[in-house]
Amino acid sequence: MYFTTLIKNNRFADKYLEALAGSGKLVSRNIEDHKESFRQVGLNPQSKTIGNMLIIT
Repeated sequence: MYFTTLIKNNRFADKYLEALAGSGKLVSRNIEDHKESFRQVGLNPQSKTIGNMLIIT
């Protein structure tokens, strides 16, 4: 199973994500926030990032 999402990743695009979060259209998170969500349900996902895209397997 694969999941993709946008994350804050210390890039210029983070400003765009913050603007979306400020408008209520997005909850801006980082990679550790997402990994912790999976750990809470007993999963240890593998992941990689491409720019601000997080891919979780």
